[in-house]
Amino acid sequence: MDEIKKDDVHLVKNLMGIIRPMESLRMQGENYTCLHYAAEQNSFQAMEIMLRYLFAEYQEKFFNICNIQDIDKETPAMKAAKVNALDTLYVMIAFKTVDMRLKNK
Repeated sequence: MDEIKKDDVHLVKNLMGIIRPMESLRMQGENYTCLHYAAEQNSFQAMEIMLRYLFAEYQEKFFNICNIQDIDKETPAMKAAKVNALDTLYVMIAFKTVDMRLKNK
């Protein structure tokens, strides 16, 4: 996931062909996705690439995928807010992916 941490646009684009953005990166059932990881790392360019990919590939499920809650009941937007990742949060808001009705623990 160094591609996301480094916010490397070209490598993240290649990564989208290998990993599904809604796939859990940790143990099965934890629902910690690359969206959660990008949010925590404030990798706003990587987040934008992943959101564009998700919208193109999963348009009908886009909003729900972007609001997957991890084991702590936190969405990627919650992770971004928690670590003050304002650039990433702005990208998520611009893509209209933030479900304001959801709550964490």
